[in-house]
Amino acid sequence: MVKTNLEELIYVKEMAGVLASFKASLRTTTWEELGRYAGNRDRMALVIVDMVNGFCREGALASPRIAALIPTIVRLVREYRSTGAQYLLLVNDAHSEGAAEFGAFPPHCLAGTSESEVVDELKPYLQGSFVFAKNATTAVFGARGRRYPDGEELDFLTFVRSLLAGGKVNLFVVAGNCTDLCILQCALALKLLGNSLNLPVKVVVPEDAVTTYDLPVDVARPAGLLPHPAEPNHLWALYHMALNDISVVKSLVDNQV
Repeated sequence: MVKTNLEELIYVKEMAGVLASFKASLRTTTWEELGRYAGNRDRMALVIVDMVNGFCREGALASPRIAALIPTIVRLVREYRSTGAQYLLLVNDAHSEGAAEFGAFPPHCLAGTSESEVVDELKPYLQGSFVFAKNATTAVFGARGRRYPDGEELDFLTFVRSLLAGGKVNLFVVAGNCTDLCILQCALALKLLGNSLNLPVKVVVPEDAVTTYDLPVDVARPAGLLPHPAEPNHLWALYHMALNDISVVKSLVDNQV
C-alpha cells in the first residue's frame, strides 16, 4: 500500500517524537555500576573507534563535530585506565591505496599518513593498548593490530572472540565516530558475537561520547550528494542499537552527579 503525502508526514512526525523521547529517557551511568555488572573491573573493555586526525583535523572527512569529542574520549580513556582494567582497544581507519570504500566516500585516512594516526591527545595512552587498523567501516572483517608498541600481530575478530570465550571480558564500552557507521557496526558486531556464543555480553554506548558528521541538504544537493543531517542520523543509530539490546546511556562518568 502506497502512503499518501499526508500519511508520510504523520509518520515522520511520529518518528521524530519517538527519537526525541528516546533521547530524553537516557540516563547517566558510572564505571562503578558497570564494574558491578561485569563482576570484576578487569572484565570491562573500552573500544575507541576512529579518533584519528583524518576525522578530526585534516583531510576530506575531517569534522568539527568529531573533533569536539576529543575531550570526552580522553576523559573516558583516563577513567578506564584508573579502574585497572587492561583491555583498551583503539580501532582506526588505515586504508590501502584505491580502497573499495572510496567508491562511497572520498579518499581518507591512507595507511602510513598522518590522517590514520590517533589524535595527539590519545597518544599518551597508547602504551599497553591494543591498536587495530581497518580498511572498512567495520573492524570485524580483516582488521589487524597488536598490543602497542611491539606485541604479536592480532586479528580483531579472533582476538575479541578469544576474550569472550575465555571469560576475560563480558562488557564493552564503545565510543568515537561515526554513530551511524563505524559505531553502529562495531557495537552490533560485539553484541551479535556474544549472542552467537550464547554469552551474556553487555555493550554500552554513551550518547555524549559518539557523534556523526553533518552534511546539510543545502550543501549536499547542489553537489549531487545524499544529504546527511547529523542529529537525526545520530539518534536513529542509537535507537537502532537500543532495539538490539545495546545499552545506550546519556553519559558514563566516574561518579554519579
